[in-house]
Amino acid sequence: MKTLILFLTIFAGLFLAACGAPTTSLQTQNVVEVPITLTDFGIESPVTKFQKNVRYRFSVTNTGLIAHEFVIAKPQTSGGHAAHSGSEKALVEIRAQDLPAGATKTVEARFDHAVNADELEMACHIAGHYEAGMKLGIAVN
Repeated sequence: MKTLILFLTIFAGLFLAACGAPTTSLQTQNVVEVPITLTDFGIESPVTKFQKNVRYRFSVTNTGLIAHEFVIAKPQTSGGHAAHSGSEKALVEIRAQDLPAGATKTVEARFDHAVNADELEMACHIAGHYEAGMKLGIAVN
């Protein structure tokens, strides 16, 4: 009888614990997943129109043969490249040392303002990569 009472007490405790506050993994269900593929020398995304005040999780995979970086920032003006994006101006940045060939990294972001596709882009700012076309305009509504 004591074994039965002990079992029921443990079961009730586990049941009540399961009905408690949601776990972190459940709380992240409001994040929109966006898979990004970096190639030599391009960026592929199934989404190029985003909504402001929505959390996005960018899962960035480098399928190229060389390291790339992933930046969401204003388009570069004429005058060349940067050794890296200049994170002080980037909304999102994964540096090249974190994206060697074959690597996948994840970063989250939320856009606060609406912008047109010519005002914001995904890009790689490594010397020559941007100029080779490694950029993709995005819009935020």
